[in-house]
Amino acid sequence: MQERGELLQLIEITSDGESRLNERVLGELCRVIGDKPHFVILVRNALQGCGLKAGNAYLQRVQQTMNSVENLGKMMNVLMNGFDRVECFLAPTPGSKVANADGAIAAEDCEKEFLNSLCELANYMISDLEPKTFKDVPLTGKTLMNYVKQLVTHIHIVHKETRGIGNAFEAISRLQFEKAKNSAIAWFNTECEALFARNGYQAMLPKLLAEELDRIKELTMKDYNAAPRFGNARNKAEYEKSFRESIEQKCQQKYEHNDQRYRDSKVATLIQEAYAKYEAEMRPDLALSLGDESRLQKIQQKHPVARSMALGHYDNGVSDLGNLSLIGQKREALSKMIDVK
Repeated sequence: MQERGELLQLIEITSDGESRLNERVLGELCRVIGDKPHFVILVRNALQGCGLKAGNAYLQRVQQTMNSVENLGKMMNVLMNGFDRVECFLAPTPGSKVANADGAIAAEDCEKEFLNSLCELANYMISDLEPKTFKDVPLTGKTLMNYVKQLVTHIHIVHKETRGIGNAFEAISRLQFEKAKNSAIAWFNTECEALFARNGYQAMLPKLLAEELDRIKELTMKDYNAAPRFGNARNKAEYEKSFRESIEQKCQQKYEHNDQRYRDSKVATLIQEAYAKYEAEMRPDLALSLGDESRLQKIQQKHPVARSMALGHYDNGVSDLGNLSLIGQKREALSKMIDVK
């Protein structure tokens, strides 16, 4: 087995030539296996007979041979007692390309006889498990091919742009990218809903919303990148770029919608405040209330001052909203309300 890039030996040869079981490696192996204490030893290059039956017969002969030697017998018993079930599977010799390879090995290099043998072992290993079902058909080594074919067909039907999907890996790759995308979008929508709920679904200060949306966007990208995705580096980069652009577009839409609501709400509030300020400034004082003969004249003198204060309050309030035609129209309407008054 391999740990942190280091190949660990289960059976070691001591300096004096004796074989012994590395109990630490065995313990680590048991820890990795956890609640699946079924150990199958795969032996390839079998000269006579293949499969489980031949393998278990071979294992029995090996056990008998090792039991004839005290140290080897003890080591074998530790191994056999470390699992609920220990079996052996004999596989034939893979294709000559495997033995002569000096780099990556493709599955087809192993040749049909060897691969069929491994399929038999895979079927046996999953026979005790509850398999995943697809359209009520349990997936085993024998039914997986039909599952993959149906998956490719499903991808072609669901997605309009199917060019480039020519094999099972590409279909599964597309499906995994879609799954990662949908999961991240669901997370994005949940976080945005929580943000607006915390603010009572009222329009937020644009600067604050922009900061919150940037935070949610980056966390959404982390969620997307944490999901398993199959494909080469170029495909992953293209899908990630496309997804980031879609999230940025969603953020921009939410920002623009909030910005409009914030502007409309603030302008409406400023108009009410400005008009209230005008009325407060125009309210008669005690001298005017007692019926001073110059009452009308004094009221007329107060009007331009109060009007200037009201419009000034409005202008100061909208200064951060930009030079929009709507703001000018609302100011004109406020001016007419004051003049009519």
